[in-house]
Amino acid sequence: LVVGVGGEIEDVINVYPNPFDKEFVVEFESSNQMEYRIISAGGSQVLEYGQLQSNDTFGDNLPIGVYILQLINEEGGMSQIKIINWQFVKK
Repeated sequence: LVVGVGGEIEDVINVYPNPFDKEFVVEFESSNQMEYRIISAGGSQVLEYGQLQSNDTFGDNLPIGVYILQLINEEGGMSQIKIINWQFVKK
């Protein structure tokens, strides 16, 4: 993702596993911290802004569903990534 300041984040961002069943990892190349928030598919904010470092894990407290992970860097650039929390039920 490469565009100017205030656009998308100029960094390679990996979120895995996605879909996830317990937690997911956010990984990026930059040494800078980013702010994040998680928004439900219905548009309500689930988690507030916080500081994120590469290789942080999330999701252990999210109910099954579809979410948008928003990442905001220090320059105000933003990226949005769809994440899915699901559970495989073995019959």
